[in-house]
Amino acid sequence: MQMFQWLLKIKHVSSFVTILTLQAICFITQAQNASQIDLEVIRLARQFQSGSARILGVGGAAVGLGADLSAVALNPAAAGMLQRTEAGFCTAAGFVNSSWEDLNQTDNMLKPKLYLPQMGINIASPRHGKKYTRGYSVAINFSRVADFQLQSNKVLEKNTGNSLVNSIINSTNGRTWEELDEQSNGVTDVAGLAYFTYLIGPNRDSLSRDIYTTPLNSLRYDSREEVNHRGAQYAWNFAVGGEFADAIYYGFSVNLLTHRFIETRSFEEIYDKNDPVLTSFMLTETRKQRGVGVNASAGLIVKASRFMRLGASIVSPSYMQVSETYNAEMAVNYNSFRVIEFGQEVFLQEKKANIEPTRIGYNLVTPLRASAGIAMLAGPYGFITLDAEWVDFSVLKLQNPSFKASFDAENKKLANLYTQTINLRAGAEARIKNLRLRGGFAYFPDYLSTPNADRSNERLVYSAGIGRRFPDRFWDIVGQFYQENQSIYAYPRTGNSLSPVLKNVKASVFTLAVSYGFYF
Repeated sequence: MQMFQWLLKIKHVSSFVTILTLQAICFITQAQNASQIDLEVIRLARQFQSGSARILGVGGAAVGLGADLSAVALNPAAAGMLQRTEAGFCTAAGFVNSSWEDLNQTDNMLKPKLYLPQMGINIASPRHGKKYTRGYSVAINFSRVADFQLQSNKVLEKNTGNSLVNSIINSTNGRTWEELDEQSNGVTDVAGLAYFTYLIGPNRDSLSRDIYTTPLNSLRYDSREEVNHRGAQYAWNFAVGGEFADAIYYGFSVNLLTHRFIETRSFEEIYDKNDPVLTSFMLTETRKQRGVGVNASAGLIVKASRFMRLGASIVSPSYMQVSETYNAEMAVNYNSFRVIEFGQEVFLQEKKANIEPTRIGYNLVTPLRASAGIAMLAGPYGFITLDAEWVDFSVLKLQNPSFKASFDAENKKLANLYTQTINLRAGAEARIKNLRLRGGFAYFPDYLSTPNADRSNERLVYSAGIGRRFPDRFWDIVGQFYQENQSIYAYPRTGNSLSPVLKNVKASVFTLAVSYGFYF
């Protein structure tokens, strides 16, 4: 084995402030670069149908229907229709099957999920005998309006392509050795992780002192790349509703949004156990995004006739405050590889380096939403309901960055990249005495102004359910299924850049939800 010697020149950075600045720059280039920030924004802004198992069973179409506690999330006028004090909750379980097609190979991964889609309480005032306004209701509703569960896995056996280390070297060449030495007080990027775990080091033949090399010389290895998404967005609706002449229902709501998203990306290369240098290395990056926001909504439901209800609602733009943290770790398992470290001979077994968590913050203004709905009633036999929701994603605005001067360039990109959409929801319910049979669908079109097969993210949701009503309680069950393409960024294996490569993962999601409620 040819000995591979490493000499590190250690420099101390001038101050702790300098370290924080370098870490912020690292975070911008990796977690907030121009190729990714648009995906972060749309994840924060895009919402889907939500509600109890009853509302989910009719495709989430409740703007004109009302008559359900969870419908206040779509139209606060639904609170005005509730004449009894009630409480309810919904639980759900399901799975996400992710299919990643790349390099003529398909990998599938199944991820289970268990969560709380909705819960709420409505307090109705006693109905009195006045001719027109006869009472009001106060409703508090909690619902899950976006789900980020995804786990994809890519395994390549006997890989003869370039190692990830080659990409690190190509992107690092041109940076002086002294520049990486300065990271001894705090690693700030992937190049520093590779440098301080000895995956790359100075090429001593370089007169300019800015060329790097690696001790790796194996041509075949197994690789495994995994992307794991977790988290959700929730909405708390605080609604007040009333009625006029038992024909017009109105409502107002203040809504609190909470957002949580965690992405973990890992890439591992595994070599022969008898490799003279190392047996494996793994790079793991973790990004956590948290946000809180507020908006307001107002709505009407009108009984146009005994057989028809018309509804309309409007939701103001949401003002969200977002914080993100980023950290990374490189772990290398060496095979007693000999190096010279600080003038001493060392036989490496395991070497780790990490980037400490770094935080940035910014604000986001999401678009206004306007909805209209109609419900056609068939007396005691059931109903058909249809909603349309208009959203213009091109008006998304990033504000007040904690890590740069302005978001002018990013906001121009968002305005050109995204467009307005009309989301459609429809469903029907058939009644057989106290039994309820339901079916529905919802369509969320692509939000890109120019269609792109690599970014298309339309979603078509199918649902079917059953429920039963009793004088003092009720229960409902719904099954829901949809497929969509989700965009992820994967590690490149070739080229001169470490910028992640956009990949499509096809997600198939099935959920079974159960609601239970009671009157009191």
